[in-house]
Amino acid sequence: MLKTADFVIAKNRALNQNVYEMVLTGAADFSVAAGQFVNLSLPGKFLRRPFGVCDYTADSITLLYKVAGGGTADMAAMAAGTVLNVMLPLGNGFTLGAIPAGTGDVLLAAGGTGAAPIYCLTKTLIERGFRPRVALGFNGRDDAFYLAEFRALAADVEVYSVSGELGEKGFPTRALEKEPGYYFACGPQGMLDAFAGTGLPGQLSYESRMGCGFGVCMGCTMVTRKGARRICADGPVFLAEDILL
Repeated sequence: MLKTADFVIAKNRALNQNVYEMVLTGAADFSVAAGQFVNLSLPGKFLRRPFGVCDYTADSITLLYKVAGGGTADMAAMAAGTVLNVMLPLGNGFTLGAIPAGTGDVLLAAGGTGAAPIYCLTKTLIERGFRPRVALGFNGRDDAFYLAEFRALAADVEVYSVSGELGEKGFPTRALEKEPGYYFACGPQGMLDAFAGTGLPGQLSYESRMGCGFGVCMGCTMVTRKGARRICADGPVFLAEDILL
């Protein structure tokens, strides 16, 4: 059920020169599924900012964000104890029931801050008895983050970098060389297009600028094989078979 509530920043730390982790604590009467997101109200900003949920407990939410503008720059400077109003949960999340029975190789691929919902999904799948392969993509060594956190989940982690200075040279799409039985992916548009273009069964989580975040303004609409769909309300997760390239 959609709600708004005040949360308190418990931790806000830099993971590299541009990416931060923020932990918010608050009311325990909420439920979030892997792939869903929240909207933060920031002081002095008219529109809320959407962020995929990286992790959550009964009374906390962990977000990963990249400083890319005034709003996220303000967030990076916020100290522990700052109160932020949060709208949650938003979006549809990943559909785990779509994984065919008996699928042995499930691939989870993340580019950049697409690692946030993929981390949450990794935890969920491992709790359900899967041992997924995780492919993480970065530009270079200095851009990497959350490697230790993913490895601590006991997932099989593959790392790719554009520069080749970390892990294997290339993009997370290289993980498709060992064709998975099913996949989940979140990252830049080009990466998602590459996954959708394989024709393999899977789900894609899209990142987009949003006005309202809950389907009223239509500002994040994309065209799919099933017609126009709102990334915030009908997504952000879509079946790969529905994507138009």
